[in-house]
Amino acid sequence: MKNQKGFIPIIIILVVLIVFVSSFYLKTLKLKSITIASPSPTSVADPVGNLKTYDDQIGHFTFKYPKQWDTLVLCEKTEDPILMVAPQGIIDEIKKGPTCGFGTGKVLTLTIYTRSFENIIRSDDYTSVTNTSIKIDGKDATRYDSVVTKDLGPMQKGDRNMSVTIKKSGSEYLEIVLLDQKYVNVFDQIISTFEFTN
Repeated sequence: MKNQKGFIPIIIILVVLIVFVSSFYLKTLKLKSITIASPSPTSVADPVGNLKTYDDQIGHFTFKYPKQWDTLVLCEKTEDPILMVAPQGIIDEIKKGPTCGFGTGKVLTLTIYTRSFENIIRSDDYTSVTNTSIKIDGKDATRYDSVVTKDLGPMQKGDRNMSVTIKKSGSEYLEIVLLDQKYVNVFDQIISTFEFTN
């Protein structure tokens, strides 16, 4: 029992560290978000009963995700709100602490947010990137697969990230980012069921 109580401060410290590193990272990139849904989304079970549908009335998009998962808007009162999609247990843990930041691994699993510019991810001294042009609901998109080649903060050599950048209209882009590779199948499911509603 004593080990469990000692584990909670470690989790809190890790979350605070990830929030700090993420905030620094986001400010370094000078991201300028446009919008992401803040109101309560509607979740509707699919006919087979193993998927829920996220319906974003502000961003005008929907996608399906596992019924054991949930969604949470992070940084809701800032210019850069981020929609997190993750297993229910992870969402519950995040709700206990600060709900703003950008992390890696098991803390933030999959995020969706809007940008005012195309995030072109390129290889550099720390990452090796491949990209593929794809279509999502008839819109041009790019899928990026990145592998960390050198340790960098919380990112370790060999860590992988996947993201898809979708051009919505004009200079508005939606980015879907997977940070925990054990959920590649869910990421692919979200991409394959992603639709714009306007």
